[in-house]
Amino acid sequence: MQLLQNFITAQVADGAVASRMDCYQKLADQIGVCESRVRQWAYGTKPVPAHQVIPLERATDGAVSRFEVRPDIYPIEDLVQAIRGGA
Repeated sequence: MQLLQNFITAQVADGAVASRMDCYQKLADQIGVCESRVRQWAYGTKPVPAHQVIPLERATDGAVSRFEVRPDIYPIEDLVQAIRGGA
């Protein structure tokens, strides 16, 4: 998933982590999965399961949005409605 790869690249470029592997591990620890699972999500070989979408969003401080990762569960229309103040 390009969005997650971009986040990881930015983390390394900003010096938040020393390497991509360190970032995979840091995210994995925060989400509660193994590092290889985060790599699979980043490269698109495995989809992010529904129960991991919000933990991933939180671990990336919203940079990897649930609305972009799983629009089948979180339609973009819900985001627009939330921004506009609708319930």
